[in-house]
Amino acid sequence: MLEDESGLGFCLRSVAMNGGRLSALHRLLGMGASERLKAVHAPRLAQWFGVDKARLAHRLPAILPRSMGARRACYGHLFRQPGVLRTNQPQVCPQCIHEKGYLLDVWDLTLSTCCLEHGLCLTGRCPQCQAAIKWDRKGVQWGGCRHHLGSTDKAVLAAPELLCAQRILQASLRLTQCAGDTGVPAWITGLSLDGWMQVFYAFGLLRSSWSPLCPRELSRCLAPAEAQEVVKRALGRLQAFTGMPKHGGAWASVVARAPLIGLITCPTGRRDQAIGRQLFQQIFGQKEMDIVVRRYPELGQLNLFDEAAA
Repeated sequence: MLEDESGLGFCLRSVAMNGGRLSALHRLLGMGASERLKAVHAPRLAQWFGVDKARLAHRLPAILPRSMGARRACYGHLFRQPGVLRTNQPQVCPQCIHEKGYLLDVWDLTLSTCCLEHGLCLTGRCPQCQAAIKWDRKGVQWGGCRHHLGSTDKAVLAAPELLCAQRILQASLRLTQCAGDTGVPAWITGLSLDGWMQVFYAFGLLRSSWSPLCPRELSRCLAPAEAQEVVKRALGRLQAFTGMPKHGGAWASVVARAPLIGLITCPTGRRDQAIGRQLFQQIFGQKEMDIVVRRYPELGQLNLFDEAAA
């Protein structure tokens, strides 16, 4: 198992080396057709593949108890919604597939949109026939359509906004410093990985001013092309938001409230709540913030040190 390899991708690569498919692995584990491999399966998988079970469990999604705000854990990070992980809709960089022959961990994030090494957009479709790529296939490099996924003939170059967002997410996933100037407000750089994704959802989901937000948009896994649109809008708006006055005014028409409220009420990182609260107050104003606090009384106990740090 490689250091930057996807947990699900490792299982696919390992079973394919033995001439099998993930569907056969599911049957051995007694899983239903719609189920996905999770951390709870790691002990048996590790025994079959000859790897450390703790290391494999770290790279597979874990389902947390309903009593906890965060519903998923993977790669050492907590996530609020199941749709932020690509357990159903894998994506690849065609050039990486051709050169490396394995799937990267960062590709498992729904809002991961491009490859920093090659500057290409990630894709969830076969480059030859446009059939959807699925986890259950005969190998990492092959689609269920039997076409090789390593062709770059139709690969799309990533926009600067996508590359910028990818640097943020990849650094956050690996717990490293983000390289280069991102152009986003410096005071929000303390967000957790899930916190960054919630902010991207907040700034990128609304296509135009006051457009409606379907609650399902926050829970489902976006197709790669949809994720690219959301992230591109989000980065453009976040960069324009830098240096704005305390009350964002017009920003309230293009920023979705639900992800920011979720960031405040169910933080997955030490500074998420304070940063989310400051963002919400700057965009929607103190009156709207007071309404949220009345709805969630525990917010009145926000740690003073965290608030000062933001």
